[in-house]
Amino acid sequence: MSSLVRAFVMRELLDSSCVEDALKEMQCDYLKEGNIIRIRQNLTITLTANGAEVSYNLRDSWQNEDVNSFMQTLAKTYAAKLEQKIEILKMNEARARENEVLGLFKEEERRTTEVRLRNERMRLEAIKRREEESLRLKIIGKVAAIKEKAKHLGYGVKEETREKEVVLVLIKR
Repeated sequence: MSSLVRAFVMRELLDSSCVEDALKEMQCDYLKEGNIIRIRQNLTITLTANGAEVSYNLRDSWQNEDVNSFMQTLAKTYAAKLEQKIEILKMNEARARENEVLGLFKEEERRTTEVRLRNERMRLEAIKRREEESLRLKIIGKVAAIKEKAKHLGYGVKEETREKEVVLVLIKR
């Protein structure tokens, strides 16, 4: 007998504008108060320098599965928005270089624009790398914890990788 274990590991959500863009794309009503985003009065996302802290209660219409599903969708949409912003900044940098060749910018204005765009792109790319590394380490930790618990409960664990998912299959010994 074997069973499949699914565990969700949350991205850090370091860029607040990408979080808001993702919520808008998901057509989610939210209220932002400083660095706190409230969704449906039951879910709170607090944006910090080290990422997002999520807290919720399961009153009313939200079930635990609904919150997990919502957060998975938010994480995927956030990642897409972050990648989209990076690509837009790359295109804008290329346009600034093109305008330099055409002589459309004054030299100082061109340098300022180019530096600003490059710095923003590099900041977002650094956020993306940091989040991906953090996510990878969280997954490794979660996998190790599940394997250890399974071992104590008398199960063997078979690890498979499907696309970008790590799948653990528990096998009764």
